[in-house]
Amino acid sequence: MLPGAVIDKRVSEAFLAAAQPPELEISFAVSQEATRQAGELERQWALRIERANYEARNAERRYKAVDPENRVVARTLEGDWEEKLREVEHVEREYEQARRRKKVVLNEEDQRRILELAGDLPQVWRSTTTTQQQRKNLLRILVHEVTLTPIDVPVRSTRVQVLWESGIVTEYRVERRRNRAGGQAAPEAEKLISRLVKRGQYDDDIAVVLNHKGLKTGTGRSWNIHSVRRVRTRLGVSRPAATTATTKAPNQRADGLYSTRGVAERFKVSTPTVRHWIKAGHLCVADGGGRGRPAWFNLDDDTVARLQARVVASSKNSPGGAS
Repeated sequence: MLPGAVIDKRVSEAFLAAAQPPELEISFAVSQEATRQAGELERQWALRIERANYEARNAERRYKAVDPENRVVARTLEGDWEEKLREVEHVEREYEQARRRKKVVLNEEDQRRILELAGDLPQVWRSTTTTQQQRKNLLRILVHEVTLTPIDVPVRSTRVQVLWESGIVTEYRVERRRNRAGGQAAPEAEKLISRLVKRGQYDDDIAVVLNHKGLKTGTGRSWNIHSVRRVRTRLGVSRPAATTATTKAPNQRADGLYSTRGVAERFKVSTPTVRHWIKAGHLCVADGGGRGRPAWFNLDDDTVARLQARVVASSKNSPGGAS
């Protein structure tokens, strides 16, 4: 996110700096060196065209390198390539327009009057009686166009390019602020996150559910454990703490799933017996398990019958059991 006020401030500073008498005198001297100025202008345009063509070639290579079977990625990369080609055409059209644009030639009297006015320009610019429209009119004297290009690597920033009426381009980089609140996700996604947390689901599991439903983050990306955590933090929804040696899981959750201890008490066996059932494949984990998280089990009719049969068989085989 980059507020417009930041852009306005940088462009205004560049304009006032360029309109100061020392800078204007230098500009006058440079303008008289038509050959050198033309060479500098050509160099600036050559760099812009070269950069646009370079980005287009990169987009083409990425498109041609992708597996054609991966149609979603292929369509995305093809769109990027077409966009870069349009940018090349746009820059080349601007270059032709700049070449046809007539340059203003100032005599000594014109230069003297401009220098006199430039001394008062900062005060006029900052005056409370100067309207925004008047400031825009002043900008148009020297500034032809301002373009903004978002950049994500190596850091999130915006490239601000000021194209002056002389044809010279001044470039700035302004860092974009990260949305530390995790983005304003769709209300449907936020409600689902709150509901799943209350059911005892963890962030990584919630991310899987959100992606399965096709929901996106506030920035249009797929969900992961970090984006779920950011939204959950912003909503003030606390994640259940992991079970520790001093905090035992309840025998049964609100959704009906049983803990290891709950299964043991249900069938009047020890917890090592339950762990043996898990290892032997007689009992399957329905949720959790690993990474310090408790395992939960669904005791449906088939599972109950299967485990009850194990209990009966174990009772018959134990000393003193039924023959």
